[in-house]
Amino acid sequence: MSNRHTISLSDLSPEHQRQALAQGVKPDTPLGKLQALGAKQSKYKNIPCVDAAGRVFDSRKEMADFEKLVLAYGLENVIRQVSFPLDDRPPIQRIRVDFLVIRAITEGGLALIELLDSKGRATEDWKRKAKALLIRYGLTVRTI
Repeated sequence: MSNRHTISLSDLSPEHQRQALAQGVKPDTPLGKLQALGAKQSKYKNIPCVDAAGRVFDSRKEMADFEKLVLAYGLENVIRQVSFPLDDRPPIQRIRVDFLVIRAITEGGLALIELLDSKGRATEDWKRKAKALLIRYGLTVRTI
């Protein structure tokens, strides 16, 4: 593998290579820790990127938030891209939150969790889904 700050597409796992290629990265494109992938611009102007471990993120903000959470809680306690179904009727509506953080485990074995989402701004659709998550599961999502 290349040094910590410079990796190439070939350094990534096959799954992450497929993700990067699906986002428009050319096979010979060098990927830096904070370097944006060569994907076309998204609807919300976020720039997909990849970290030194080969994890693909929807934006630089999401990657920076992930790194802060891992420093605070440990890699094993930060789960990425968690999806919750919001209803049972097809087509099933879902909300996908960027992070589920396990803050602590009680003596009784219950996990104290927090749902976090990296947002530049919350859209009306996201607000509607967050409200449905609260109604269905009693869970709130904090934007960071």
